[in-house]
Amino acid sequence: MDEKVERQVHDTFKILDAKKAALFDRETLLFVKDKWGTFEKNYNTFCDILEKEIKALPYNSLIPIYIGIWVNEIDNKINRSVRAKNKTEIGGIFRSFRKKLKVKLLEIEGSLTEQDTANKPVEAISKVTALTFKDIFVNEDWKKYIDALHQVENPVISKDYKFTGKHKKHKGVICCWINELKYRGKIYKEYSRQQLSEILNREIKGIKLGSDGKTFDNQSLEYENEYKRKLLRMTDLLP
Repeated sequence: MDEKVERQVHDTFKILDAKKAALFDRETLLFVKDKWGTFEKNYNTFCDILEKEIKALPYNSLIPIYIGIWVNEIDNKINRSVRAKNKTEIGGIFRSFRKKLKVKLLEIEGSLTEQDTANKPVEAISKVTALTFKDIFVNEDWKKYIDALHQVENPVISKDYKFTGKHKKHKGVICCWINELKYRGKIYKEYSRQQLSEILNREIKGIKLGSDGKTFDNQSLEYENEYKRKLLRMTDLLP
């Protein structure tokens, strides 16, 4: 790997990490009257900078590694807050916006992966064209991750892989779950949102995702609040 590019990526994420720490500094909100409004404004500014800075970097394998570290850190902070039953207003703000930040990071990572794929020769792209769930999963025990979607409380697919949820509510749950599995290394990272959308349309009857795969970029609070921990627990992915 180019040492100059590696240093550029490292320095960029170090600066962004410091900005993130400042954003989630509890002291900055203690004496603010409109805590939600103030934090949301600061969060939106941070996200604009985050996306611009990361997308300006030359693409290399360090970027998803750093994003993965951030996502894991966010998950740990959210889980600790839930276990501690932190019901303060600031605690609620931080949990809510950490969930949004995780989705944003995965969205950025997905767009970079697609950009990298788009720059590859046609022959290289054809090698990662998948037909079934089996093709995209790293290990052969892929069925347990898909079956969890019909075994979970309030299932979103049937046992024979038919979409049974509400279109506006549960398509996002399925896409977020696939993104989660991709982040955790259960699904190969080279698949773009368009390819994943094509596979879901083929494998899950009636889901009817758009060919552009934009649903994979959308935040699903239904997934974060109702399904995530249940699915992770069922598939032995909780720490």
